[in-house]
Amino acid sequence: MTLNNNSAGDYVLPTWPFGTVTITAPATGAPGEAIAITWAGSTATIAFTNATPGVAYATEKAESVIGPWTAFATNTADANGSWTATDNEATNAAAFYRARNP
Repeated sequence: MTLNNNSAGDYVLPTWPFGTVTITAPATGAPGEAIAITWAGSTATIAFTNATPGVAYATEKAESVIGPWTAFATNTADANGSWTATDNEATNAAAFYRARNP
């Protein structure tokens, strides 16, 4: 199992024949919410809000909601918990965007 910053919570893993072990993955900052995506030619600008101010976030893109995901920008949320990321390689193909705390 791989845990990352988007995996906050408690996980109970069986360790047969020895019982279980509990792993707690702490949250390191709200991931933010995409509130707007605008396109101009082959450029998409994604605006995020509701993140933890002063925390750096990677913006990732994938052609499928299950990935693979590729980071294309890293930005720090401002005092209001907002930031924008620019995808200079946006095409007419489907794309999914997400933010994560690197």
